Amino acid sequence: MFNESTNRWTDKLREGRIETNRVAKLKISIEATDVFGLKGNCYLVPDAPVYCVMLDLGEKQPRKLSGLFWDERESPRYGININPKPHHLKFKECWKRVNELALSTIPEKSEPYEKRFKQGHSWYLKKAIQSE
Repeated sequence: MFNESTNRWTDKLREGRIETNRVAKLKISIEATDVFGLKGNCYLVPDAPVYCVMLDLGEKQPRKLSGLFWDERESPRYGININPKPHHLKFKECWKRVNELALSTIPEKSEPYEKRFKQGHSWYLKKAIQSE
């Protein structure tokens, strides 16, 4: 499932299938971003939107899990961009790369998802604790 719009969030979802080999390549590419080694996973400010990227590459032990939380704001005097440290820059780099990889894997054939969306249990991988 994926959002109908690739440049803004909407409530319109689509459903499609991704070939197994593309999923395998996606997992390898996501792991190569070092997203699972980030120092922090949550950079939010009060009253801002919250976007979340949930990752579960589950077949390996230890299991590769991560939940990233950010508002995607890029203003220099706002949130993660105020006096950014190397781990802040690494978080933003991973966030953008993971999103880019996911968007590049959207199936060519899809149809509207007409059912009510219900998140899975893996969506509760880690508690969103505000990072420094």
